[in-house]
Amino acid sequence: MNLSDSILGLVSVALVGAIVGRGLTYLLNFVIADGLGPEAVGVFAFGMTVMNVGAIFSKAGIDGAVAKLIPIYENERSDTHVTGSILFAIAFSTVIGTVFAVVIVVTSRLEIGLLSQSTKGLYVFAFSIPILAILRVGIRSSQGFKETRYAVYTRDLLRPTTAIVLAVVGAYLLVDIKYVIYGYAVSLIVAVGGIILFLAYQGAFSRLTAPSVEASRTIGLALPMFIANLGRYFTFWTDVLMLGIFVQASDLGKYQVAYQTTLVLTFILAATNSLFPSLVAGLYDDGQMEQLRKVFTTTVKWIVYFTGFGYLFLVVYADDILTIFGPAFAEAAVPMIILATAQFIGACVGPAGFMLTMSEHERFELANSVITATLNVVLNFVLIQRFGILGAAIATATAIAVLNVLRLAEVRYLLGMFPYSREFLPGVGLLAVTSIVMYLAQWLPLSGIGLLLVAGFGSTGVFLVGAWLFAVDEYDDVLLESVDI
Repeated sequence: MNLSDSILGLVSVALVGAIVGRGLTYLLNFVIADGLGPEAVGVFAFGMTVMNVGAIFSKAGIDGAVAKLIPIYENERSDTHVTGSILFAIAFSTVIGTVFAVVIVVTSRLEIGLLSQSTKGLYVFAFSIPILAILRVGIRSSQGFKETRYAVYTRDLLRPTTAIVLAVVGAYLLVDIKYVIYGYAVSLIVAVGGIILFLAYQGAFSRLTAPSVEASRTIGLALPMFIANLGRYFTFWTDVLMLGIFVQASDLGKYQVAYQTTLVLTFILAATNSLFPSLVAGLYDDGQMEQLRKVFTTTVKWIVYFTGFGYLFLVVYADDILTIFGPAFAEAAVPMIILATAQFIGACVGPAGFMLTMSEHERFELANSVITATLNVVLNFVLIQRFGILGAAIATATAIAVLNVLRLAEVRYLLGMFPYSREFLPGVGLLAVTSIVMYLAQWLPLSGIGLLLVAGFGSTGVFLVGAWLFAVDEYDDVLLESVDI
């Protein structure tokens, strides 16, 4: 198979799905903000976070365990175990998710922030927890069959598209956030139906009459995955949960839009992470440490270049971007710049986390997650009460920065690799020139979306031409040359 085709086969579907899915999620937030205002965005964001946290506990890593077991059972030609493991995971997540939903409903009777301010909507999100857990189990199960299309179809296309269509009805026609929430619950049900059909097509339920379950083996694989991921999840969700307790829904809505905007800076790193683990594992196992160093250095360099371009654009046009959602959202410009800085720091470290987990140093990454999650909880608790959404941005950015500094230091100490060198200088100079172009474009007789489009296309052209002429060197084909699939 052609080398480039092999790489594209690994990442193209997942990358396109991720970009489209996040774009649709961003559009959903825009619909809510434009139709109902920042308070509705805050209520929706808090409910979504509660639902996501509940789903994480409900599936407790069992989705990852099933994804790992399905290929094993398929190699053993044990259809009964394939069917049994999927049914067990669905039943497990449904039961735990339902219990978690009841706990949330009971807790909502306490006078604690948005838990009491958005009770009706919270009930819908609470009882959507087992539905979301089943969806994620189904998606991971489909990936266990070594197929990425069905995850993209359901998670990145079907669910968000349905949610947006129903959100438009709820926000613009019925003008009530509760109908947007109802619509989102319906989108989850539709997505679950889709993934079940896809699983049936893949033969997942071929032995419904006689399924076999290795429950202890499945749970034994699930628990370490659950513990390892828990810290990472709380690093990114603590801010919204605590803002929901300590600030008004309108402030949380402004913060949510700012945070969602900064996620555009994660696209390049996310695309790299879909390919990099297999690269690291293969080169490390073969003892090709110098080649691994080159791949790591080259990868980080281009992640920094492209993410740096996006970061500069967000910084220069923070007010203009947020004002698209409404004049009130411009108040979150400074928090957005702080969060964007944290995302850029993460990009500067690149896939360092996978360098640790794929080179038999996963315990360090686990420790990193626990440390930064704890730090994030403490900082958010203290700073939100004093500075509101600005405090949340500082706390979350600090935790993300600490996480990535730890990763970089550990890669240097454990593997003897440091990704920065003089090869970065042409790209850094190019970013400096591009930032000047962005800044000067502000003086054009344009505003709003028109200014953003003109400035965006113009600076992108300068950046891409400059990158082609000055930033590419003879080592930049190393990443492709290092893949042999």
